[in-house]
Amino acid sequence: MLKFNKFLQENESKRTRAVKRATEEANQRRVKESEIIKLEEQLASREKEEAAMRQQLQQHEKYRYFLQQVVEGEESEYHEVREEDQCQCRELRVDVSIFYW
Repeated sequence: MLKFNKFLQENESKRTRAVKRATEEANQRRVKESEIIKLEEQLASREKEEAAMRQQLQQHEKYRYFLQQVVEGEESEYHEVREEDQCQCRELRVDVSIFYW
């Protein structure tokens, strides 16, 4: 009879440990699933932000191109004017460096 009682006690303790372990694993799984949902929401939000920024960048790209064309077109004219200023200033004996930083 003692052996049978010991056997029953061991089985009960094994069952208790198994139930406790299953409960802990279920809790861990719920935590991980909620973490996954949270991270998926963050990813979706960031992807949406990225798409908006790409669209804004695309809209601003035309302005950058326009300004680049203006600068490139004005560079040659600016140098010509500057050279003319230098010639006139030499004639008047004025130091040109005070006009340009």
